[in-house]
Amino acid sequence: MALRRHDALADLIGWAMLGVGTGLTVGLFLGERLEWRRPNRRPNDPPHPPADTARTIAQTVKAVRNAFAQHDAFHRLGLTVRALAPGVVEVGGWVDDRTTRVRVIRFAQTVPGIRDVLASVLVRGEDDVHLRNHMSPTNPL
Repeated sequence: MALRRHDALADLIGWAMLGVGTGLTVGLFLGERLEWRRPNRRPNDPPHPPADTARTIAQTVKAVRNAFAQHDAFHRLGLTVRALAPGVVEVGGWVDDRTTRVRVIRFAQTVPGIRDVLASVLVRGEDDVHLRNHMSPTNPL
């Protein structure tokens, strides 16, 4: 009698495992076949970016360079603009003080279509002090 009870429990576990495996297989197959996927966006994101702000990488760089060229205080600084992605730029160069550095970065952020600005703007007299103190007369940079 104990032998029959063991067989019944083993059969029950076997059928349960078969049912779970079949259910997972059918679910995965249907999910791939019917393309049921979670969207890769956050709930509050708009479905598509507005058409007027979508820019290519070249347009992103051109917009920031033109904005700097038209601004009286920034056109003479010789700033470099490099696109990292559509709407993302890196602004670099040397300025005379921290206030100008902050103004340059904030101005670049106000250009339409720019989402993010990576600041590589350095201040003369502060960011180059380390270089001047460690340069040897025989091996200049």
